Amino acid sequence: MRATTTMTRGRARVDASAPVRATTTRARARRAVPRAIEQVDAARESERLAVFLSKKGRHASFEATRRAVKRVHESANGRAVREYMALPASQYSTLDGESVERVADDTFKVELSELAFLGLTLKPKLTAKVVVREDGSGCEVRVEDMELTGSGVVENASDAFEIVSVNNVTWRDVEYESLGAKEREVLETCGGEYKEFMSETSVSVYIIVPGWFPFTVKATERTGRFVVKQVVGQVVPRFLNQLAEDYRTWSSGDDSRAATGDGMFECYVPECEVSERR
Repeated sequence: MRATTTMTRGRARVDASAPVRATTTRARARRAVPRAIEQVDAARESERLAVFLSKKGRHASFEATRRAVKRVHESANGRAVREYMALPASQYSTLDGESVERVADDTFKVELSELAFLGLTLKPKLTAKVVVREDGSGCEVRVEDMELTGSGVVENASDAFEIVSVNNVTWRDVEYESLGAKEREVLETCGGEYKEFMSETSVSVYIIVPGWFPFTVKATERTGRFVVKQVVGQVVPRFLNQLAEDYRTWSSGDDSRAATGDGMFECYVPECEVSERR
């Protein structure tokens, strides 16, 4: 460790903490850059939403949140979770080769399966941007745009929908005391550690309900909440499962970054009976 020397009342004093402070300052600076980008993206999102909410019409909104955790084994001979989470977005796998397409280093197109919503068939296509925290603590995935296709009237309805969706992906150490018997056996046999990937996802959808629509705003919101909750509840655990599988592939030394699965955005949503009509 390099030390610096300062003078105090005529005596030399060695300050061995200076390199530590410098390292800490650099680490904070690295964390500050992606967080600043996240704040800018959030501000743009708020502006976009404010413009949408200022439009005339009957407005409805609904949301859903989901937290999920996936445990992975970090091999003593493999690459670490922190290194994996610090990879630039340009080196991300799409995870799902069928429904996710890279359109820029940090931007992806995501196509969901068809959804039934109040007698309409919707097929959302999302544009999502990834901001990676360079210290390896995680990333933020934020939806920037949504395009709708589907049955007749839906084709021209994209302007009547707005979405705010953020997936905060992080990880943490797993204490030995919280491991199961099989996991402890793995550590005794192979060494290494256990980590947990965590995803906290929130999705809010805003709609301008057209005048010809036969359902009330209340019924629209109740049905929309049910649909979004079903979608988020199915997609988030699959996302973490495929993230863990991709980490296992990458940690073994495979840098191909090929998608490790499919069907991540295939969602089954049962019919929701609606009785409230205008």
